[in-house]
Amino acid sequence: MRFAFIIFVKTPGLSPLKTRLRKDFGDLKTKLFYEQCLKINEDNIKFLKESMIPSDDLDAYWAVAEEEALESSYWSSMNKIYQGEGTLGKRLAKVYLELCPQYDAIFFMGADSPQISRQFLLESIGRFMKSSKDFLLGEASDGGFYLFGGKKVVSENTWASVNYSHDKTSEELIKSFGGKEHFLCCKKSFDIDHYHDLLKLISY
Repeated sequence: MRFAFIIFVKTPGLSPLKTRLRKDFGDLKTKLFYEQCLKINEDNIKFLKESMIPSDDLDAYWAVAEEEALESSYWSSMNKIYQGEGTLGKRLAKVYLELCPQYDAIFFMGADSPQISRQFLLESIGRFMKSSKDFLLGEASDGGFYLFGGKKVVSENTWASVNYSHDKTSEELIKSFGGKEHFLCCKKSFDIDHYHDLLKLISY
């Protein structure tokens, strides 16, 4: 089976990074933190590829927010795909539907959950690929999600019907995608959106 692991990113210097965190943490520290998150994601992907048998079952992508940044040195370590324009729902749908025909499963993750271990990702992917469920979801404590996996084609309208960056995002996504019986759920975790999230990360 072949699958794609896609990390949604913004390019430092071209788009604002972690706007809520930046208010408390400052521009430079936020940029350095984001760059460190990118390195952790690269290392996780390397581990996943080395752990897969055969290793070419996994293709990894940066889903880049800015079309003009696709050739940036920030994204030279993996395949690149442009997120497209519009709402987050439309961008998720664009990437998902563009890659679905090439793979048996698609996985999405943001760049801002450095506490999620590579072993956990490997085990979650393995469980999902062996299960009969259509979707995988790692819910975040703020109501969103930090990890998504899908084996089934989902329309752009279905993606767009969900309210993102909202305390009911995961709940709405599960409902829009057919209900809990279609989902394999991972442990709940968190994204780094605020300074207090950094404090949680330190003690994680």
